[in-house]
Amino acid sequence: MHVRDKRDFPGGRAVALYSVRRMEGHRSRLPLAILGAVTAAGVATLLLRPRNGLIDPAAVSTTAYFSPDELERAREFRRPQRALALGGVAASGGTLAVLALRHPAPIGGGV
Repeated sequence: MHVRDKRDFPGGRAVALYSVRRMEGHRSRLPLAILGAVTAAGVATLLLRPRNGLIDPAAVSTTAYFSPDELERAREFRRPQRALALGGVAASGGTLAVLALRHPAPIGGGV
């Protein structure tokens, strides 16, 4: 027998697991916390950016650091990675479509 079917609690009384009144206070502080995080990120960005503009990158040849075999190996590795990424996007999109288009389960059981 499930507790849901029995509908009585140990000691004969229900125990509140949370208080709605107490949870409402947390909701009002959430936007303030988000605002604080965004403000801190903005200030950090302003403080840590280069002061004299961006530095132009030096021109470098890939063959100066990698052998032709290593470059070919990198190209061979990159090709299947694109297919895996597209497959992952397709699987995620399919799962989302199935979840979005199926009929919702009825809420609660009729007694």
